[in-house]
Amino acid sequence: MKKVNYFLTILFAVALLSTSCEKDDSIVPVPEVPEGITTEDLVGHWDFVSLEIDGTTYTGCSEELRNIYGSYGSISLIILSTTTLGISDPCGDNPDDYYDAEYVLENNEIDWDEGWLIFSIENVDTFNGSKLILKLKDIVGENNNVLIGGIYTLSR
Repeated sequence: MKKVNYFLTILFAVALLSTSCEKDDSIVPVPEVPEGITTEDLVGHWDFVSLEIDGTTYTGCSEELRNIYGSYGSISLIILSTTTLGISDPCGDNPDDYYDAEYVLENNEIDWDEGWLIFSIENVDTFNGSKLILKLKDIVGENNNVLIGGIYTLSR
């Protein structure tokens, strides 16, 4: 009888240790984190739509835009590959000519030609492959600094 009581006590203790008053730990699914925009998403021709700067939005090729901001006032991107990006001036004398250089896409920023131009991608959350919104963060050349902070809208 002593062995039966001992066995039942052990069984009861194990049962108590394996149960608790707390709710069961539920399995919380890990939400899928969007990868963001990839270099593959950017490949193609992106046409200039507008430049928003200093509270004014310039659309298309206007004389005012050219007179104030010069050739960087309107830009189109020709992204030839996941590492090569061309920039053209669609409102210039030779809109089909472009200057190409290597670029890096990191942390939703495009670094073109080792810092010559740095853009942040502003529509990462709403990017659908047809509209690209870029904010100019840095540009080489003291006359071009007036463009820093300008927001370019491009489409394809």
